Amino acid sequence: MRQPLLARVAWVFALCSTVACRDQRTSNQVSAASTASSEGSAGSTTADDAQAPATPATPAASVDAGVSVDPVEAARARFGATHAVRWPTAAGFDDVIALVRPDTRGGNRSYTWVRAGETALVEGRSFPLAATSVSAIAAMDVGGESGEESIVFGEGLSAFATTVAVFSLPRGREQPMDDGARSAALDGARTLDDVRARLPLERPRTDAERSSASNTAMLGQLAFAAVAELRAIVAAAGLEVCRVSAPQGRRRSQRCRTYAGRTLTDRVLEAELRQQARAMFDQLTTLTFQCVAAEEQRCTAGRSGGTELTFSITGAGAARRVAKVTLVDHEIGE
Repeated sequence: MRQPLLARVAWVFALCSTVACRDQRTSNQVSAASTASSEGSAGSTTADDAQAPATPATPAASVDAGVSVDPVEAARARFGATHAVRWPTAAGFDDVIALVRPDTRGGNRSYTWVRAGETALVEGRSFPLAATSVSAIAAMDVGGESGEESIVFGEGLSAFATTVAVFSLPRGREQPMDDGARSAALDGARTLDDVRARLPLERPRTDAERSSASNTAMLGQLAFAAVAELRAIVAAAGLEVCRVSAPQGRRRSQRCRTYAGRTLTDRVLEAELRQQARAMFDQLTTLTFQCVAAEEQRCTAGRSGGTELTFSITGAGAARRVAKVTLVDHEIGE
């Protein structure tokens, strides 16, 4: 009886060993196939893989792929700017971003621009800002021409205006241009709404606007005003125009003429009032600018070539008028 029992046990053991071996071989084949599949996805693609339909993206992958990065915020963060804004049409491009950032060279601030996606600053584009503060930056059409200007708001921003600086960037130019006359005409504006309320710059001002405008803003607006507005801003006694020759070490000489009545022609208003106002706020030739509100109100521009241009103002508030324009030439050349 024992021998048959032992024989049956041996037969069962042999059968179990056969099944185990078959299962082990199957397991090894699955592992090998998985490994090959993993290696294929990490490296080159097989012919079978190329013909297989693409695997649908997971929901998480779809969300990541659909996330868009704001180029303005990306530029602000990349270049450590405190303020950034799109500047359409600047330099002839449609993807310019204006930036205000700390200027490591002078310890103040600089105004510059990049195109969306650029990873490096171009030194030639930087314009120094000797501002005590910058509160905002924007872009809008100030001049009524094709393209937009960029506007920086703050304190002590421009040689001409204290609260606002207007920049233009013509096609082909690298450094933004400080638009002195427009900056001056907008002096006192602190928000875009303030700017909009003053546009167009060439329109006549109301008594309330004249009363609240600074002397800088009043003179800046002359660069854009219609001839009738120029005539209205001249003092009742007429416009006195003086040209002074003041060479170093030699006698000073002066020639003055007063234009009033019939002699105050449109041509005189254009040449002696508008053109001189534009010269006063020319950012390329005016080196210093200062307004004094003393007994005699006056604004003086120190210009290249050793010349000075002064507008003398009478009256107060809405009754202020331009009484005299004086050009002093120290004859020292460039």
